[in-house]
Amino acid sequence: MLSKKDQRNLEIKFNNIYLNSKITNKLYTNEIINLINKFNKINKVRSNLKISEKTSLVISYGNSVTEGNQKSLKIFYGFYKKYLRKSFDTIHFLPFYPSSSDSGFAVKDHYKIDPRLGTWSDVRKISKISNVMADLVINHSSARGLWFSNFLKNKSPGKGYFFAVDKNFKTANVIRPREHRLLKKISLMDKEKYLWRTFSPDQIDLNFKNPKVLMRFIKIVLNLINHGVRIFRLDAIAYLWKESGTKCINHYNTHNIIKLIRNICSLLTRECIIITETNLPEKENLSYFGKNDEANWVYNFFFITFISLQSII
Repeated sequence: MLSKKDQRNLEIKFNNIYLNSKITNKLYTNEIINLINKFNKINKVRSNLKISEKTSLVISYGNSVTEGNQKSLKIFYGFYKKYLRKSFDTIHFLPFYPSSSDSGFAVKDHYKIDPRLGTWSDVRKISKISNVMADLVINHSSARGLWFSNFLKNKSPGKGYFFAVDKNFKTANVIRPREHRLLKKISLMDKEKYLWRTFSPDQIDLNFKNPKVLMRFIKIVLNLINHGVRIFRLDAIAYLWKESGTKCINHYNTHNIIKLIRNICSLLTRECIIITETNLPEKENLSYFGKNDEANWVYNFFFITFISLQSII
């Protein structure tokens, strides 16, 4: 069971994000505490990761290694065990969820493995011989997934999940990573709204001003851990929180959310590592370490080494 001090720290971090709803926040904090206690009751023995300066990662799509019509994650398991295990102790799988575009980054369902790749049992099997790192595609979700379909119908799960603004939201200072039109006008509950689409028309940004969205991703993290994932790359995390008139990047509440996720992971009996993916200038990228209370590692694209498979096989 969590100590009173740990419970209080979680409550403070949640309140730092959602300042005006302390009574409701208490209910959410209690839910987080119950989730942690339940997880630790099932996973009683502490399990630490074997990470050191010698740790090396191989990055792969779920279908990078194939053989005929066999499920690619099964083929990857044998390939890794035979050819890569001596050189790499950690595997970073790019999104292996059902997706509608962007090489897996337009996730339709965070609770499933793309059936063309395999099943959760394949991921668990791989996690027995390697650390597994997975993307938590946290900024946006597919326009062709259940959440968005339900959002348009005002049904759960999905009700209130996506970020839509009115015509008064000021976007002049917004920093853009892509060139398509940022906003799309829709009619939502008979009101004119504009959907926010940082990365593509098929990737609709999630609304973290709604605490139910944050709670959903906390549960997704726990689900991934239960299936063998122990390292999480928070994809496109810098764009998470938007405020009118600002750059809508690197907002302090984005940092507060990372602090809460880091705190939750630190209280689990399964050691986890949080990685922020920001693709920003060095100073901004390094800011995601916080005061040793945000990311364990930070991820950027400056130093990528490509190794020919022929040099390994």
